[in-house]
Amino acid sequence: MIFNLFAEAFHLILEDKLQRIALPAKIVHNLDDFLIILPSTTTTDLNIYTTRFSELCQEVGLSIKESKNEEGTIASFGGIEMDTDNMVI
Repeated sequence: MIFNLFAEAFHLILEDKLQRIALPAKIVHNLDDFLIILPSTTTTDLNIYTTRFSELCQEVGLSIKESKNEEGTIASFGGIEMDTDNMVI
């Protein structure tokens, strides 16, 4: 329960940090797994999102499991593979 409260706080802080620098995103999390969903109209360099997420993780002492760190239109979250190009899960 305590870890989930920490994850909720991390989620809110991440959303706030992205909004403050005008980076639109929808964030979903399940315990320690985070999914950042970007609008299809995003023209911003995607590395900015990755950098902000990594910086916040580092600030609070969290590590990123690189094998779960996926970028692109196909990603797995909660054991479900999502393909946003073909709109299938």
